[in-house]
Amino acid sequence: MHRIKRVLSISFANFRKWISNPRIFVLILLLIMIVRNYLSPIIDISKSLGMSITPWVFPYLTCNCYFLLFFMLGIILLFCDAPFCDNTQPYVLIRSNKNEWLLGQIVYIVFASALYVITVILLSIIFLVPYLTFNMDWGKVLGTLSQTEAYTGIYIPYKIQLNYSPVQAMILSFISSWIVCVFLGMIMLFFNINFRHTIGNLISCALIAMVIFARNSPFIVTYFSPVSWASLDIIDPTNTTKYPSILLVFSVLGILIVLLAILSNATFKRKSITLLPTL
Repeated sequence: MHRIKRVLSISFANFRKWISNPRIFVLILLLIMIVRNYLSPIIDISKSLGMSITPWVFPYLTCNCYFLLFFMLGIILLFCDAPFCDNTQPYVLIRSNKNEWLLGQIVYIVFASALYVITVILLSIIFLVPYLTFNMDWGKVLGTLSQTEAYTGIYIPYKIQLNYSPVQAMILSFISSWIVCVFLGMIMLFFNINFRHTIGNLISCALIAMVIFARNSPFIVTYFSPVSWASLDIIDPTNTTKYPSILLVFSVLGILIVLLAILSNATFKRKSITLLPTL
């Protein structure tokens, strides 16, 4: 029990630093601009048609490869200083050990990734508030846009409405985006521990950039672009097409995250801690 408390304390100490970290405020500002930009065409169409919009837009945002690109680049900004070794960490290590300290950083990545995705979901709903209506179906605006050639500036794939209820799509889109964010965070943690501090960030950026390539390439490329798996239109819920299934996506990402955590712990024990300047 005491060990769990120490791990959680180490993890939430990173959250307390957000208040004085200018990167967090820059990230929030960028998210506001990105979400507002990609929702504005739908809002304009809603106004012109005189119809309200249901809040189930987040799954469609992540289906837009350019939105997904900027969305995931925000994770680079959030975790670029992994493994979060600033000049306060020696005092933390005095009261714990390396295993607990690293586990606290991993727990932080998991919770911070969830909060990051939830923030984007909330922003997507907040911007719709003047035109928002709460229904348990997709609503006329999203339903119409998914079945017409109307230009909205955002990709509205009809197969999402065909395969999922709004609540199912929101939950699955949240989980898949969350797992991808954790995966990118663990990539940065592992490679920044074992190599130059920017290597993990560069590898994550390369994986994110593959989103554009995978979207415009044969289906087989999607198997090598795990960041693309945050898009529900890439995932096959029926296991009847050549695209990755839900089971495959969650299993592979889960195994990779656990493997990166184990490897990070094994190598971190032999590493000396290099402190970063406090921002």
